[in-house]
Amino acid sequence: MLKEIRRREFLKRVVATGAGAYGLGWFTRRGTAQQAGRAKGRSRVVIVRSSALGPFDGRPQPDQSLLSDMLARGMKALTGESSATKAWAKVIKADDRVSIKVNGSGGPRCSSRPELANAIAAGAQAAGVAAESIIMWDRRDRELDSVGFVINRDAAGVKCYGTEGDYADETEHRSFRGRISRILADRTTALINLPILKDHNISGVSGALKNHYGTCNNPQAHHGNCCDPYLADLNGLPLIRERTRLVVCDAIQAVCEGGPGFASPDYLWDYKGIMLSFDPVAVDFIGWGLIEQRRKEIGLPSLADAGREPKWIATAEAIGVGAARKDQIELIEIEV
Repeated sequence: MLKEIRRREFLKRVVATGAGAYGLGWFTRRGTAQQAGRAKGRSRVVIVRSSALGPFDGRPQPDQSLLSDMLARGMKALTGESSATKAWAKVIKADDRVSIKVNGSGGPRCSSRPELANAIAAGAQAAGVAAESIIMWDRRDRELDSVGFVINRDAAGVKCYGTEGDYADETEHRSFRGRISRILADRTTALINLPILKDHNISGVSGALKNHYGTCNNPQAHHGNCCDPYLADLNGLPLIRERTRLVVCDAIQAVCEGGPGFASPDYLWDYKGIMLSFDPVAVDFIGWGLIEQRRKEIGLPSLADAGREPKWIATAEAIGVGAARKDQIELIEIEV
């Protein structure tokens, strides 16, 4: 059975840590996930957590069966469908060619988990997509291999490989100028964004929008001013916006300081959750609040005080990429 966290309990936790200033406490709706799934007019973010997911000693290797169940429940809550199969069919069509954009750049403890990518691939197959029409990908084979993904370019089954310098023609959108991976541009029709929730030493937050710095050929050219407005403008590209079907954020073990790689075990925390949404900006807005909450708990300054407030989140909202205000977002929290 699903157990939705009560608003009173969530508010108590947020207020106690000071995170209410970042806009988390007023989101959670009462009632069942199915009832919440019928609400209209706001970007929905679903957080699914399980205390049984971990604890982790060293490299996180979450239980595949439990993680698949968490994803299924999250998909039902996000779409309002009565079954996971119907939920996936609402997001992905049988004739789609699906790309799952993971993040493998942070090392084994700060990257998207293969177990979650596997669960997403299984969901796409439940919607009728052939395994051979699914690609898990990031920048380089060696980064994927180093965090537990199995490279597969030509054998049967789900594909997994890096872009390895294969980019489409240069494109421009506002401040962004660069080339996009041909995996997204030419080989797939539907994108599922699978970032990991972590701090970043320049952008403040690394989540759904930042994950696309692995989609373009020149991320180093777009880090100025804490990545504002570059992150917003990159994600405003029609190619990225129009092909994005779903965001599933890996918040199983998140990072609140020292990112984007592994800096210290003191800054990892077992959040034991995943976030789902159709809106990447809303995911990053909620993720920002969670990071601030954890920083407060362990005595770190806010990201603003640290000189790296993620202002690009507001910029992304301003140019229409997604929602970053409390009246635009509906948060549903579920315990499994």
